[in-house]
Amino acid sequence: MLTLSTALAIDIKVQVTSKKPKQAQLHIELYKLAGDLDFKESWQHTVAIASHDFEMNGDQNTQFFILKNVELGEMCARSFVDVNGNNKLDKSPMGLPKEPVGFANNPILIFGEPLPSEACFEVTPTTTEIHIKLQHKKRNKS
Repeated sequence: MLTLSTALAIDIKVQVTSKKPKQAQLHIELYKLAGDLDFKESWQHTVAIASHDFEMNGDQNTQFFILKNVELGEMCARSFVDVNGNNKLDKSPMGLPKEPVGFANNPILIFGEPLPSEACFEVTPTTTEIHIKLQHKKRNKS
């Protein structure tokens, strides 16, 4: 009898790079895009799949973390350093992240968070690693 074994979920190594590492909690969140998106695509129109929490080492610019049992298919990834320990990404009244934040594919963050589709990647049985660069809030020039 021939049986086929297919993985429904895999482990993925995440390389996180930060120019200003902090000793704090790192949250890596995985989302799927909602099926009925139109031109108003936003993070509110995503479906949360998983949230992984890790302790960041404040002495290392590059760190590695393992996301266990990630579903196959298209995923969007957002990460942030929870500087104040409130378990959420703090934003300014204009929606700009106030804490170090990063996304899969490392889109440029000029006007705050990118569109979710800019932070998506395909999880396949051969996906092994993704890279996320944390970006920090720019200081106001006074």
